[in-house]
Amino acid sequence: MPPKVNNIASRNVKSAKEMETLLMRALCDSMDDAKEYIAPDCAMINPFISSEVLGRKPEEAQDRKQQPVLEALDRVKPLRGYQMDRDTVRVVEVDMMAVSILYKGSFTTDDGRQHPVSVHSTWRQNAGADWLLCSQLVAPE
Repeated sequence: MPPKVNNIASRNVKSAKEMETLLMRALCDSMDDAKEYIAPDCAMINPFISSEVLGRKPEEAQDRKQQPVLEALDRVKPLRGYQMDRDTVRVVEVDMMAVSILYKGSFTTDDGRQHPVSVHSTWRQNAGADWLLCSQLVAPE
């Protein structure tokens, strides 16, 4: 067995998978819990949360009161389930404190219907070493 690599890049790859899993589990349990993983300035296209493109518009970028993704979570029901196809997961280190993860999977909505999806998320690490979602695209297949 090859030796285990323990460097910043390998830890970031592991963190991306862990944070994505934690967020998806929170979206199945409680939207308030999910908010803990999402940056206030997050941008998102996720038809299971909103039919709109969520996020601050360029002219609102400095308006800290605008938190469209977090506000949208107040209006939706938790998912019933999710599945991440581990064989399709791809992670790219954006820099030392940001990662991007791409994968296929499925969401089960509160009506019990399962929806195949492709997901792309970008996470950044803040000064306190917490990872926060800063953008996400969920595309139903």
